Amino acid sequence: MAMKYMLFCLAICVSSQVCEAQNSSPFFGGKAKRESYCSRIPYDTVSTKIIVPVVIEGKTYRFILDTGAPTTISTELFQKLKPTVIRKLHITDANNAADSLSIVSLNELTLGDVTFSDVRALVAGPNIIFDCFGVDGFIGSNMLRHSIIQLNHHTKQLVLTDSKKNLTLNKKQSSSLYLDKQAGPYIWIGLANQKKVKEQVLFDTGMGALYDLSLRSLTLFEPHQVFIERAKAVGSNSFGFFGAATDTLQYRLLLPQLDINGGILTDVPVETTVDSNSRIGADLLLYGVVTIDYRNQKFYFAPFSKDPSNLMKRDFPISLMPRDGKLFVGFVWDPALEKQISQGDQILTIDGESYEQIDLCTLILNPDTFTRKEQVTIKIKNASGEVRELLITRK
Repeated sequence: MAMKYMLFCLAICVSSQVCEAQNSSPFFGGKAKRESYCSRIPYDTVSTKIIVPVVIEGKTYRFILDTGAPTTISTELFQKLKPTVIRKLHITDANNAADSLSIVSLNELTLGDVTFSDVRALVAGPNIIFDCFGVDGFIGSNMLRHSIIQLNHHTKQLVLTDSKKNLTLNKKQSSSLYLDKQAGPYIWIGLANQKKVKEQVLFDTGMGALYDLSLRSLTLFEPHQVFIERAKAVGSNSFGFFGAATDTLQYRLLLPQLDINGGILTDVPVETTVDSNSRIGADLLLYGVVTIDYRNQKFYFAPFSKDPSNLMKRDFPISLMPRDGKLFVGFVWDPALEKQISQGDQILTIDGESYEQIDLCTLILNPDTFTRKEQVTIKIKNASGEVRELLITRK
């Protein structure tokens, strides 16, 4: 009953209709006002989101650190600050839905004790992420493109600096980093089963999973037999910046070995995504210290353990999808259940607790409320109004 996709995939990319070279990108405005800096910033984590304090015009706000997105502010903050509008851009979200958003210039923004000037930011419309997490925006890669950041999940500390001399780094744990037109960081990962291949993926701290594989990449890797298919189903349980994804054939897979700069993770559960790019998400921070050297285009991963981490787990045979204040079945992964439950059935109760009306923020902030269990009894209502109860167990 995986709930990770309920955490709105907020990775945003500029569509191919905007063709500026990287140096002239409308996302690239200012940089740090100081030439030399090293700031150690404590951060909070709320349901995998990394939340940092940001000061604008003397007031402290809460922002999500999202390396997969450009810096973004809420409509409410835009109305309060009244920053200069640079232009409007055609934006495509993680589900390939598109719309136009304004890009503005913030005179100054301070993270830790480092002040950035002329920070370019998107203005987002009403979005439940701002409400549920109590944040006013996102710190994105475009603001960090001249810096180096290091994230340590054990200490809950973000280091922001302009020089790698301020950090303890091991060259053997590094690889090259590619920055796209909004400075989104792309890294190389090794995938191994019977053969070993590499994939270039976006490192996206706004994504709450470890590894989401794009359907496009899955097709490319099929001849190499890298992934082991566990299940497949048609449905949807993901949201992008502009709304829900359409129903698509998706897969649950197992990756025998994931290699990130020599750090090995084994038996990695993987789910596919409609996004055009595969992504490594914030769950990587559970297994080691991550350093993104935007300045020198290097990526470092220092595992907490010298031994490979085994990620094998069992999943519930359905995934859930919230819609209009109710909860529905997004995917049915086990064909044996198809006569009892269907994609689109409404979830009425889980272990006797009513879900006929749900608070979406509660589900987003506590995605494991009931998935910690090994089995649950659910009551469902199908499209014909028929109600039935069944026991489902992790497999």
